[in-house]
Amino acid sequence: MPRAPDGEIGEAHDPETHLVPLVLAAARRGVPVRIFGDDYDTRDGTCVRDYVDLSDIADAHVNALEHLHNGGERGTLNLAKARGFSVKEVIAAAEKVCGHAVRHEPAPRRPATRRS
Repeated sequence: MPRAPDGEIGEAHDPETHLVPLVLAAARRGVPVRIFGDDYDTRDGTCVRDYVDLSDIADAHVNALEHLHNGGERGTLNLAKARGFSVKEVIAAAEKVCGHAVRHEPAPRRPATRRS
């Protein structure tokens, strides 16, 4: 459950649908995490996502407001790390941190969702 460092703000998911908490729960409980699709046109066939820290997003908003307040032009920006991580790479990172394998199993792709 992503939260601010002080724990005051954040979001709770029930049921959880985000990859990182699901992988960590699988590592802790020894149950497999499902990989929804392993046939994508990516480095390892699994879906790739770009992860941005909540505090970085907040800082970007503050900087944008200061820019506008100081007479800067408005514009459209995309906040990203410029390199995404695949589902299998996230699992491998969790394995490194936890010191043991994280069970995983393939599952069919989930239906696409459209975000506006």
